[in-house]
Amino acid sequence: MIATIPDIPVKSHPLGHVDEYLEIGQKAGASDVHLAVNAQPIWRVHGTLEPIWPDAPRLTGEQTAALAESFVPDVYKQELNTRGDSDFAYANEFARYRTSVVRQRLGIEIVFRVINTKVRTMDELGLPEHLKLLTRYQNGLILATGSVGTGKSTTLAAMIQQINMERRDHIITLEDPIEYVIKSKNCHVSQREVFTHTESFATALRASLREDPDVIMVG
Repeated sequence: MIATIPDIPVKSHPLGHVDEYLEIGQKAGASDVHLAVNAQPIWRVHGTLEPIWPDAPRLTGEQTAALAESFVPDVYKQELNTRGDSDFAYANEFARYRTSVVRQRLGIEIVFRVINTKVRTMDELGLPEHLKLLTRYQNGLILATGSVGTGKSTTLAAMIQQINMERRDHIITLEDPIEYVIKSKNCHVSQREVFTHTESFATALRASLREDPDVIMVG
């Protein structure tokens, strides 16, 4: 299925800021947007990767580096320079995105994945009733595993929201990055992002044990 995109002349490429690509992707219902060296701007629509504009010129290393420079926070620029990659949440007026910026053989590559900001309930996701029982246990360990894109974060957010609606507890989430923003309802919810609010998962987990927690989510 081919997505319908706004009529933007090829001569206007490359666009000046990542938000311009993300706005176009949002309007077309893209789940991911890729900006890479020696490649046309690409998006994933209905599960298929395809160029946003089939006749658009390929991006250069200087152009992707300039795009990264325009939006990556300083703390993650340092991480990118030191480690060669950085993963963080980015938000603009259109949506929230899980963002990956990496150095590869040809230069800087940027990938955005759209985060659905609405936390869907377990019922809306059609999750089995026995999973709700897990949210009522006072002790134990729950592991959510699976490959990329199988719904781990969405499922965990729904389970946390179930606890948030049914119990009166202190919920702490330790995430890299924060994907779903969960507002306190019956529970008090504290969300911490690694490398933004704390230096590591280990440090955050140790600190959380001193914060009178009832539920800790690490993801």
